[in-house]
Amino acid sequence: MSRPRAKLLLVVLLFGCVGGGSLCTYPADIVELAVQNECEAVDDFYDRPGMVEPAFAYGFAASSPRSESVVFWCRSLGERTAYKLVAVAAGVAAPCSGVVYETKNYPGGLSLQPVEADTLAGFASSDGHAAPSDVTFSGLVVRSVYDGVGTSHVCLEGVWLSKRWD
Repeated sequence: MSRPRAKLLLVVLLFGCVGGGSLCTYPADIVELAVQNECEAVDDFYDRPGMVEPAFAYGFAASSPRSESVVFWCRSLGERTAYKLVAVAAGVAAPCSGVVYETKNYPGGLSLQPVEADTLAGFASSDGHAAPSDVTFSGLVVRSVYDGVGTSHVCLEGVWLSKRWD
């Protein structure tokens, strides 16, 4: 079997495909990053009604080229109901790499929202510490949304802060 064909078969076996095997849930580079982060694709991510944004978004780090940063949802290995939002970045945004958020709730589709001079009111770190509400930030916010309920995530100085909303 040729090397490219073997790699494609591995991707299909690891992550499954939709549409009769013609469209995979994640691009190949994210498949590799998920394996490196001990997780797997959320293979049933699009098996729900309504519009769902993708399970990944490139370019969350405004300070780096779009291709050098990505966030994606994955399922913790061996867990059907434990999900991780993982960020991977190079260059000056590298401190933002790692697990952003973990949840037992089904993940929403990801998008990037530019903000200017917004406050950190309502944001907290993964260990529950509230962010100072009088601090303002500008940049891109990672949004995870499904059916009007979502979570916003922002990385400041290598620390991810999150806020749930509906």
